[in-house]
Formats: sequence, structure tokens, C-alpha cells
Amino acid sequence: MVAVRRAPVGRNSPSSVAKKLIQLRDNPEYQTALRAKLARNVASYELRYGIPSIDIRSAVAAGRLKETFEVCQWANDYDVLQRSEKRPI
Repeated sequence: MVAVRRAPVGRNSPSSVAKKLIQLRDNPEYQTALRAKLARNVASYELRYGIPSIDIRSAVAAGRLKETFEVCQWANDYDVLQRSEKRPI
């Protein structure tokens, strides 16, 4: 199993970071591991908050869910998972 880690930033040039991100995007093992991690995160948030991920934004808009950093992270994880599932590995 491939560990999912954020791409290093700081001492690396923008072009080296871009190259690494492209390599990760095109790496099937990394993409499979990333999807699995996102799916676990999304499932955990759904259990914790008792709301399906598809309803995050409407729950925030209706005031049923407070927009916190964690809720924004959940929405982001859900969006990235949805987009990644549309792309073949």
C-alpha cells in the first residue's frame, strides 16, 4: 500500500513541485491509496455529523451545520473524491 502524503513544499522550486504532482497524478498506486483515504475520511465525517456528504452545503446554508474548518475539509475531501472517481486510474 502506498502512503498518501502531501507533496513537499518550501525548499523545492515551483517547477519541481509541479513535476512531482504530475507524477503522483499519473501513479495508479498513489491514486488508489488517495481514493481509499478520502473515502475513509468522508465516511468518518458522515458518521460523526449524521449527514450525507451530498447534503453538506445545503445543511450549512440552512443553519443545520456550522461551517468550521473541519466541515470545509469534509466538503473538500468529498469534492476531490467525487472528481477522482470520474477519472480512470
